[in-house]
Amino acid sequence: MIKKIKKVINDLRVYLENDGGDMEYVDYDKKSKILKIKVKGACVGCVNFDDTFENGIKQIILEKLSFVKEVEFI
Repeated sequence: MIKKIKKVINDLRVYLENDGGDMEYVDYDKKSKILKIKVKGACVGCVNFDDTFENGIKQIILEKLSFVKEVEFI
């Protein structure tokens, strides 16, 4: 499960890195099915990040990882 999560995150990192941002896996709680990801670089404080997260990254993660029910960025 964790391997699958990390692969999806790594595949998506490319899009954030193009704009100076990044993200990394922090934790996945199997009980609550919540995935926690840390944002880094230009993503921190970016005015467009909420939109990028809600309408892009989060949706892709939820589609590719059916066992994840929620994604939290810290």
